[in-house]
Amino acid sequence: PRQNTGTATAAITTGNTAATMSIDANRKHAGIARALPLLATILGVALVVLAVPRVMAHATLLPFGDVRSGLVTGRHILAHRLDEARSAFLTAAAWAPGEPSFWREQALIARRLARSDGASGDKRDYLLNEEALAAARHYVRLSPGDGYAWALFAQTRIDADARPADVVQELRLARLTAPSRASVSLVHFRIAMLHWKDTPDEIREISMREVLAYWRYRPLRPLLVSTYLEADYAARAAFREALGADPRALKRFDRLLISG
Repeated sequence: PRQNTGTATAAITTGNTAATMSIDANRKHAGIARALPLLATILGVALVVLAVPRVMAHATLLPFGDVRSGLVTGRHILAHRLDEARSAFLTAAAWAPGEPSFWREQALIARRLARSDGASGDKRDYLLNEEALAAARHYVRLSPGDGYAWALFAQTRIDADARPADVVQELRLARLTAPSRASVSLVHFRIAMLHWKDTPDEIREISMREVLAYWRYRPLRPLLVSTYLEADYAARAAFREALGADPRALKRFDRLLISG
C-alpha cells in the first residue's frame, strides 16, 4: 500500500508539473503574440522616420528636372534656374547627406554658375569654385568606386587653382575605376586641352588617343569645337594631328568650325 501511495503521489506531482509547464508555455506564447504587433508598429514607425528625410530631399528637387537633365546633357541652363537649383540642392543635401548624387549635382551647378553670364565677379567665382570643390570632395568620399567622382574632384581642384600635375593621382583613379566611361575621359580631354603646357605627358597622350572616338559620337562635336576654340596653339595642333588620322573627319571638323 505504501508503494501504491508513493506511486500515486509521484503521478500527481508529475501531472501538476506538466500542467504548470503547459500554463507557462501558453502564457509565454500569449506574451509573444501580444508583443508582435507592438514590435511591428515600432519597426514601421522607424522605417517611416528613416524614409522621411530622403522623401523630403527628393520632393525638394522635383521642380528642377530641367536643370538635372541639362547637367547630364551639357545643354545651356539659364543662370537664374541654376541659382534656384543651387539652393534646392543645398536643402536636399541637408536632408539626406548620404546621397552621393546630391553632392555631384551641387558641384556641377556651382561650376556652371561660376562660368555663366550671371556670375557677378571674381569673388563670387572664387566662392562658387570652393563650393564646387567641397561638394565634389563629399561626392568622392561617398562613392570612391565611382570613376566620375574622381574625375569631377580633379576638375574642381583645377578650378580652384590646382595644377594638372597636382591631380594626376585622381585622374588615374578615375580611369582605373571607369576605364570606358565617356564622362571620365572627357574630363581628361578638357584638362589637357585647356591646360596643355602644364599637363603631364601621360594625360595628354591618353586624351589625344580618344579624339577620334569623341568625333564619331555626334552629340559631342559641339563640345569638341568649343574646347578647341578655348585651347592654345599647341593644344590645337595636337588635336588636329590626332583627328587627322582620319582625313575626312578633319575636313568635317574644319567645316563645322567655319559654319560657327
